[in-house]
Amino acid sequence: MTRLEGLNLSKAKRRNDTSIREIIYKYGPVSRAGIASMMELSMPTITTGVAEMIQDGLVYEPLLSPGEKEPILPGRPAKLVDFVSGASQYIGIEVAPKRCTFCLTDLRFSRAQYLQEAFDSSNYEALVDYLAAKVKELIKIHRPSRLAGIGIGIPGFVDRNQGVVRSYGRFGWRDKPLKQDMMRKTGLPVCLENNVRVRVIGEDMRQGVERPDTFAYLYVSYGIACPLMIRNSLFAGKSAGAGEIGHMIMERGGPRCSVCGKEGCLDAIASESSVLAMAKQLMDAGKAPVMASLVKESGHLGMTELLQAQAQDEKPICEIIDRAVDYLGIALSNVINFMTPNLVIVDARLLSVPENRKRFSDVVSEHLFGLNDGAVRLEYKEPDAFSGCRGAAAFAIRQFFIRQQQEERKE
Repeated sequence: MTRLEGLNLSKAKRRNDTSIREIIYKYGPVSRAGIASMMELSMPTITTGVAEMIQDGLVYEPLLSPGEKEPILPGRPAKLVDFVSGASQYIGIEVAPKRCTFCLTDLRFSRAQYLQEAFDSSNYEALVDYLAAKVKELIKIHRPSRLAGIGIGIPGFVDRNQGVVRSYGRFGWRDKPLKQDMMRKTGLPVCLENNVRVRVIGEDMRQGVERPDTFAYLYVSYGIACPLMIRNSLFAGKSAGAGEIGHMIMERGGPRCSVCGKEGCLDAIASESSVLAMAKQLMDAGKAPVMASLVKESGHLGMTELLQAQAQDEKPICEIIDRAVDYLGIALSNVINFMTPNLVIVDARLLSVPENRKRFSDVVSEHLFGLNDGAVRLEYKEPDAFSGCRGAAAFAIRQFFIRQQQEERKE
């Protein structure tokens, strides 16, 4: 065998191993015959790959009695294989402008630990110190025996391959090497991605949940984004900014965006931060007394108070929300008309209210073209403070366990 032939065989084995891991992770417990069918490979190839994983303590299956062979007769249940949940552990982190969330989990999220803390993320150096300290604190408290890596989701334009935050407009960051800085401070492998895209990865990797080949994820929070998953791969674009629909111009001469500085961005009309800023202006002008009373009672101006004011039918607040919902619906219809995904997962507190969901769905349907109307399914997620850090942990599992990406540990 030549050296080139050996390299090709090694690459083929690695690809097969990765595919086996992906199938077991998403569909396990699954039979070896099922894996072979999905991969369109021979049973001996699958059996060899699974046997190596069993030997390494990554996969388990029911033990056979001495001399017993795996049943092959019709009607006899096949023996299933699945990952040993505790074979390795991972930490997922989501960074938001005013808070950070953390998840320490095993492969199956069966014993996940979660933490949420308020933190001003605007100062990069302070953020790195804080994240590294929290990682060490989680390790000290929970003592994971096989911690294999950290996944981080953060807003902005993220170069996943280099592990660099290329741009974070809200704080004016440029080319921040967050991956290397966290590896240096924690001594652990680190992978970095945009905070919305890690949510998409988390959805794609959900065990037992079948996702279509192409789906989008509309996320509305401080900003707005709608990344696209195509055949298990995130569409990133040349600048790693694909899906940043919050900066589509929706209204020429509209309100100025506090992030990019342009006028009429979707962010400036429909993001949580913009909607709350408009509500505050109404309160300050004495035009939203119900909202002002709710804020005084809670001591906080947030989406809970905004939606409560809507429920109490405060007209100026309802008008702000209706306008935001309408523009979100128009923006998503543009995405659907352009990319035609099979499914759009909608993650937005603003759309957690049934009447807002109906208005949104009606606007989307009204602006769809041709066969797109009725061909795309909308799936609404309930508000979940930890979906971002859980997605970041899933990203780490995919990179370090399933795809076996190697990262040099930094001491």
